[in-house]
Amino acid sequence: MELLVFLIPFFVSAVLLLFFRKQTTWWEHAILIIPSLLVGAAMIWAFERVESSDTEYLGSYVTKVRYYEPWNEQEEHIETYTDDKGESHTRTYYTTVNHPERWTYYDHSGCERNCSHDDFSTMKRRLSVASVFVDMHRHYYTRDGDAYEYRWDGQPATLYSVTREHEYENKVKASRSVFKFEDISEKEARRIGLYDYPDIRLCDQQPIIGAKFSARQERAIRVLNARYGPKKEFRLYLLFYRNKPLSIADRQRSYWQGGNKNELVVCVGLDSRNRVVWSDAFSWCDSPVLAVKSRDWFLSHRIDLCAFASYIEPIVQKEWERKEFSDFKYLSVELSDKEYWAIIIIMLLLNIGLSVWVVTNNYKN
Repeated sequence: MELLVFLIPFFVSAVLLLFFRKQTTWWEHAILIIPSLLVGAAMIWAFERVESSDTEYLGSYVTKVRYYEPWNEQEEHIETYTDDKGESHTRTYYTTVNHPERWTYYDHSGCERNCSHDDFSTMKRRLSVASVFVDMHRHYYTRDGDAYEYRWDGQPATLYSVTREHEYENKVKASRSVFKFEDISEKEARRIGLYDYPDIRLCDQQPIIGAKFSARQERAIRVLNARYGPKKEFRLYLLFYRNKPLSIADRQRSYWQGGNKNELVVCVGLDSRNRVVWSDAFSWCDSPVLAVKSRDWFLSHRIDLCAFASYIEPIVQKEWERKEFSDFKYLSVELSDKEYWAIIIIMLLLNIGLSVWVVTNNYKN
């Protein structure tokens, strides 16, 4: 299909050469072929970028939050104008620029990120520390806006976990024939009970899907992700399925295309009494130890996520190595037939338009 895309301008050029030789000069063939090849290559590249683009979720924790007061400043403008006599003059005028209040947080990397007032309030309550005044030393006009920040005291009890999205190239996602992942549509996923990645709310993402747990147990998993997201580029998801067969874990793996490079996904099957009937896990980590021990723990223990987090933490420290997806650079991105046909149609329209211009313009051979 890709060869067909690049043959189109040569085929159209041959048609012009056979049937419209007098109306076509040699350089018009170049105008037809070269831009068409560039457009075709650009469209294939764009579709491949879309197909191989993926989103991973990076865990971290808040080191401080900051509130900025509203403030204003004056901007000087110099304007040149011409009077009735045709003489040029300049005049200076000022406008007032108002800057609204805003809220931010800092993660482990020291990077400042914007957040909403609700996010800020939630983080502030968790940190439970006194505010620190920060003089911004601004050149203000009538309102001097300073800042107040709340710094995490380093205590585990007040740690606030955060999650952010990160785009990266995932050729595995676009090379399904190599890893033989099953193609599952969103509609089919909903029908059989597969899960999508949760949305980020209050700057964090829910790592437990399909079951409800106490705030204490849920927090144990969030804190694990927050602590080892920066240290080990590790993220844990726990997926629970009620009255579903073990095969649904394989279908979940296919639906998530094996998961992201920083993820360990543990799937647990429950019966109607919330008893574990099966467990499975998958990740891209070269060592299978973490996935196997996570699977076996749920099969041999009563569900207690605090206990599981304590059990798995030293294993994460020792065994987890995030997979480098540069190892898959040998993979070629596979476009679908629909994408190739879209490119072919656009190429045909482009070449037809250029051909009409070549035949009808005033340049003759």
